[in-house]
Amino acid sequence: MATPMTAETVKLMTADLFSERRRAVEQRLAQLLPAAADMVSQSVRHSLMAPAKRVRAVLAMTTVHALGGDEK
Repeated sequence: MATPMTAETVKLMTADLFSERRRAVEQRLAQLLPAAADMVSQSVRHSLMAPAKRVRAVLAMTTVHALGGDEK
């Protein structure tokens, strides 16, 4: 019989999952965004690379995974 997980274990697993998916989003954004050559590109890159922008993307990836889809 498996030992039940504690709230602390679930919390750590969730934090690890969020970090892993956040890194995946950051890597993909870095691939898609052009080098910041002009002022507009710099502004767009700065806005999209802000850490707070990861929550929605991570939630979407988690939902797709939970529904059996490919989160990439």
